[in-house]
Amino acid sequence: MKYLLAIAFFSFCFAGLSEAAVKKTNPHKNLRQHKNELASISKQIYSLESNLGKGNKRYLKTLDQRKKLEELIVKLDNEIKSDQKLNEEKKVETRKRLKQVLVQGFGKVSTPAQVLSRKLVLNLLKKELAELNRIHKKRAKLIKSMEISKAKYEDLRRVESDLLSLMNEMEESKREKSLRYVKLKEEKEKLRKKLKFNKAKSLAKRKKTKLISERFSTPLTDFIDMEYAKKGVTYKFNSRQAVRTSRAGKIIHTGSLSTYGNVVMVDHGNEVKSIYLGQFLPSVKKGQSVNAGESLGKTFDVAKNEGKLYFEVRKKNKAQNTILLLDKNTTKNNNRRRM
Repeated sequence: MKYLLAIAFFSFCFAGLSEAAVKKTNPHKNLRQHKNELASISKQIYSLESNLGKGNKRYLKTLDQRKKLEELIVKLDNEIKSDQKLNEEKKVETRKRLKQVLVQGFGKVSTPAQVLSRKLVLNLLKKELAELNRIHKKRAKLIKSMEISKAKYEDLRRVESDLLSLMNEMEESKREKSLRYVKLKEEKEKLRKKLKFNKAKSLAKRKKTKLISERFSTPLTDFIDMEYAKKGVTYKFNSRQAVRTSRAGKIIHTGSLSTYGNVVMVDHGNEVKSIYLGQFLPSVKKGQSVNAGESLGKTFDVAKNEGKLYFEVRKKNKAQNTILLLDKNTTKNNNRRRM
């Protein structure tokens, strides 16, 4: 029971943490909180796994002990029945001998030979009575031993039940904490990307960088993820779809770029250009005018694999921080995007 209390103590010391609401006002603080909570939950999961391992070993040991007790109880029961049978047989035999002595000696003059015969029979009776007494004592000990074994057996059944119940509770606690851990990881990644975006925006302000006033729509409407740095944006997709121009303009180049894929460049005027590079097949030609949202070509059919399309806006042939120029309305409805 000390072992059970120890496991229970460790288990309930690590009760679930309250889920703190994500505060939009201080993403830095929220990110730190997420990191700390993730570290704490990770330790709790490790502790639960350790205690589950110990509990499982204890449970298996209890099962083994119970099995041995079952075998012992069956053995004792067989011995008790055997001694009981032997005891009954000895009693019957002893009664016959005693009756024989009484019959032979009642109302008769005994000869020396008869007296000697009775003495021998009486001595034999004494030995049989002693044997009966020994069998009786042995049987009493066996019965007591069996009662003790049965009591231990019941204790082991209770311990086994308690261990099983406790391990189920720890398993459920581990499952809940694992789900919480996954959720926190996702929230942490969202906060990290949000901070990255805010940092880029803040840096642009500090440097007094004059951003392009126009806004650009996303070239893909169905993507599973997007990555961005200080230049372009990389979209990840797994379906065949149109690659659309982000603003109206004129095609100034189509071709391929080494191992990166096919490339299309669109001139939007005022020395502003957009570049589309990746796994797609262009359907436009150099010199062709295009409207905003018009198809430039279609992505490759990547089936279950993950395709990529790189999008970049340039001003005076200098790459801009494209993520800051995207129209949010063209990306906010994509539920599968991880930000």
